[in-house]
Amino acid sequence: METIDCRHIIWITPGFAANEQDSQCIPPMQLLARALVNEENVQLHIVSLHYPKRHTPYQWHGAQVHPCAREGAGANLRTRIAAYAKITKLLKQYPGALLHSFWMTDACLLAYLANWRFGAKHLVTLMGQDARPGNRYLGLLASASMTKVGLSSFHADQFFQATGRKLDHIIPWGVPEFSPAKGRVKKYDVIGVGSLIPLKRYDYFIDLLVLVKKVIPSFSALLVGEGPERQKLESLAKEKGLGANLTFTGALPREEVLSLMAQSKVFLHTSSYESFGFVLIEALQQGAQVVSTPVGIAPELDRSTVADNTQMLVQGILHGLDHQFSAGNLDNFSLSRVLDAYLTLYFS
Repeated sequence: METIDCRHIIWITPGFAANEQDSQCIPPMQLLARALVNEENVQLHIVSLHYPKRHTPYQWHGAQVHPCAREGAGANLRTRIAAYAKITKLLKQYPGALLHSFWMTDACLLAYLANWRFGAKHLVTLMGQDARPGNRYLGLLASASMTKVGLSSFHADQFFQATGRKLDHIIPWGVPEFSPAKGRVKKYDVIGVGSLIPLKRYDYFIDLLVLVKKVIPSFSALLVGEGPERQKLESLAKEKGLGANLTFTGALPREEVLSLMAQSKVFLHTSSYESFGFVLIEALQQGAQVVSTPVGIAPELDRSTVADNTQMLVQGILHGLDHQFSAGNLDNFSLSRVLDAYLTLYFS
């Protein structure tokens, strides 16, 4: 295979952290970016289309971020024009740079056009629902010449069902290695973490907690996250008698979320779709028992309850509340392994 100078890596993404204190914007991407900027032979440039809502470049832990968001009339088109101009400028400045886009949507389309014009090598990491039939970009980009990466076997299957094509690689997200504090007090019985949107099915989360309450009336639960369904879900929880059991915390900094996971016995995940489900391995690493629907990485996790029916999910929750849990093997999801996998692609 032809060898090219990949010292300069250009990420093209719909969004990226607005500053070094922004811990909530796509945490697994931030972790990978931090690892890359620490590599001596890599210079990372990040072109961000739609978030943050500004267009003044800034430094982020050693990487140069070029936000391109425009507002007002024709904002999306003007944003994409600005982003393509920035990509073009970077490719002229750093011949032989590699393009790495995230999501097979407009970020990928811009990288594809730059690849066609400059011959720059291009790989894309599909990130979520962009692998499903509803993504209008699939018709053009699924068959285009680029290296395609998915996050899990489930994700790859979804892409194949939507396009009839296979992904080139599966590279999961990774968590940094650390030793959890021993003897952490478990203040909460059940925790859920995610955006309060229909896809996550937190109405079903509430239904499962109603069944748990029939066995353990005084159990405690947290739901961490913000979204358009919050008011509806809070009303539903009260209506179903969970007012004293379930606390809605709203959005919290990532460090605080991890701390709450460590203080919880069971992490309950009821989503109807995940390409990966980064919160699942975060919860495992923090010592919570995972009980999940069979989406994303869930079927591949050790010592977790994964089911698609109510009875088995409730049994998994009750078992998790009644047994001390020790995290399974997370070596496959270590950040160092993920970094090595991407470096291999970047330099091959």
